[in-house]
Amino acid sequence: AGGNSSNNSEAFLDLQNPTREQLCDGAWVVAAMQHLCRTQVQRSLELYRDATRAGLDVGALKPAQSAELFTGLVTSAIRLNQPRDALKMLRECRQKSSGVNSALLASATRMCTSKQFYKECLEIYEFVAEDKSLVVDDRSVW
Repeated sequence: AGGNSSNNSEAFLDLQNPTREQLCDGAWVVAAMQHLCRTQVQRSLELYRDATRAGLDVGALKPAQSAELFTGLVTSAIRLNQPRDALKMLRECRQKSSGVNSALLASATRMCTSKQFYKECLEIYEFVAEDKSLVVDDRSVW
C-alpha cells in the first residue's frame, strides 16, 4: 500500500508512505506535520527528515508556514526528551528559513522548563539571543 492513490484525501491521509511529490510540497509537509505532532511525535521528526532528503526547500516556505513547521518540530523534539534535536531544529530554522521568531522561542523555553531541561533551555535562549534583530516581548521567556 503506497501513497499513490487516485483519491486525494486518501493520499493525504497516508502519512506513512508519502510520495516524493508530497515530500517536496511545503504546504503538504506543514499540514502533515500539524497532524503528526499531535498524534505521532516521533513520526513527525522522521517526516521532516524524509522531506528534506527528498528535496523540500524549506527556504521557499511562506514565513507563517516555516514558523508552523519549526514550532511543531522543536516542541516535538522536546516532548520526546530530545532537547539537543530541538536545538538542531532551531539552527536549521535560522539557516534555512526566515529565522526563529519570539513565539517559537517562548514555546521552546516553556516546554524545556516544564520538562526540567534547564541547561538546554539556557542553551536555546543563548542561541536565539545571538540574533540581535529578534525582539523578545513575551515575559514568560525571561
